Amino acid sequence: MSDSSGNPLLSEVYHFALMLGVDWFKPYKHSEYKMGAILMSVLNLPRDERMLHRWTMLVGLIPGPCEPAENINSFLKPVVDNLLKLWDGIEMENSNGEQVVVRAMVLMLSADLPASRKATQFLGNRANKGCHVCLFEAERERERRRGRYRLTGRMSYFTESFGELRTKGQVKEQGQQYLEAVHRSKAQAIQVAKETGVRHSELHRLPYFDPIRMSPIDPVHAFFLTMLKRESQLQMEDEHATGLTGRNIEILAARLKRLEVPSDIGRLPLHMADPKLSLSGFRAIQWLNYAITYARPCLWNLLEEDAYICFKTIIEACEIIIAHLVTTEQLETLSKLLWSHHRQFATLYGRYNVTPYYHLVLHLPTYPKDLGPSSNFWTFPYERFNGYLGDITHSAISVEGQMFSKFIREQSTEMTVPSYDYIKDHWQAEALPLPPVLEQLLSQNEMRSHDHPTAAQKSLLRHLRECPADMLLQRQQQLERADIPYTEWKVDLLHRRPACSR
Repeated sequence: MSDSSGNPLLSEVYHFALMLGVDWFKPYKHSEYKMGAILMSVLNLPRDERMLHRWTMLVGLIPGPCEPAENINSFLKPVVDNLLKLWDGIEMENSNGEQVVVRAMVLMLSADLPASRKATQFLGNRANKGCHVCLFEAERERERRRGRYRLTGRMSYFTESFGELRTKGQVKEQGQQYLEAVHRSKAQAIQVAKETGVRHSELHRLPYFDPIRMSPIDPVHAFFLTMLKRESQLQMEDEHATGLTGRNIEILAARLKRLEVPSDIGRLPLHMADPKLSLSGFRAIQWLNYAITYARPCLWNLLEEDAYICFKTIIEACEIIIAHLVTTEQLETLSKLLWSHHRQFATLYGRYNVTPYYHLVLHLPTYPKDLGPSSNFWTFPYERFNGYLGDITHSAISVEGQMFSKFIREQSTEMTVPSYDYIKDHWQAEALPLPPVLEQLLSQNEMRSHDHPTAAQKSLLRHLRECPADMLLQRQQQLERADIPYTEWKVDLLHRRPACSR
């Protein structure tokens, strides 16, 4: 991948690769009101740091009360406008006062299927051409009623072979055709989208963006929240095909409860095998733990052989998917496992139970060749940010503005807290007495530079650091007498950055 000047993108220090994340969350606990978040992360950082709060950018919030029906182009437009400027390069001054040219590009989109479709403007899973990688057409079920065949609404994504693969140029051209058809009539635009499976997206304006190779299938929603869950439901619903009768379900529940696992894996919910709950309400990590650790020993001799082999195959595929390092041979094995499971599942449970994700995951082994292991682009980190945003307290008035301000304010706090070593060295260099309160805080393990101090400790450190030398003793005495509570020390986090945080 090269920049606008033709040089390798990441060959320079000030060239950055970004990951774009889009998803929706609920800011109210007892309401269906939904808001969208547009996030970005810097992929140049190490994998264990790039998704931390301090390095994640909240670049936009999409107001509710529900998700947009078709696209989010109006919200992506200002983001794309700025990304185009970053692609051409922006002159900035670095910390040494030197003028440098900063360039950046979006390397991938991390989102579940509905959010990805709204961002890239491929049609949804109810379309005839619902795959964004190939031109595969789903089969619609028909039934005969009163001498006539009618559609039932069910669709089969059973795949014997891929259709013609889409290309970047083809998709952008089809998006432009849709945009031109919109100006003529809505009916023509709908017809163009139906024939091609593509509408116009603001992301198409980015010259480097490939809506196929840079929009990977999310393994969190594909495997853990869809395929594993759906197959477990079918095991309980179709006892004639799987052999998982009521008595065997009770044995499964007992085994799940009795199986001892290491503490870092975590226990499953006690009602994991309760058929009355339809296996709903479980988180992705719980499905992952169930599949990798619990399912094979606990389902042994409870399922029919074909059903057990089918489930075992998808679990073996999951083991490769969650690996942080994968080889070419493992990707070839993954492809074989996914194709084998695809055919086994269709034979066992019927072609019309093969939903879009069962087709899409067949393309998954191609993405690690471009983007690295699945953990580079799965949505676990952004799902965590959804929970964080949903938990922000607000007054229910101008919710989006309050959330945005609090996210940036807390992020700035993390960025500007002086490190343990800097504070200690600074006081010693200026021959100032180290305040007892500060010395007590610095002696605590949680105040080391690699850990996260509390909000009160952050405030205390900042104000002791910024306090003039002649006022230091007075402030220290007031603090020890509790005359000045931590919360009354005013700090302007957004407009004032202490020198010690550089």
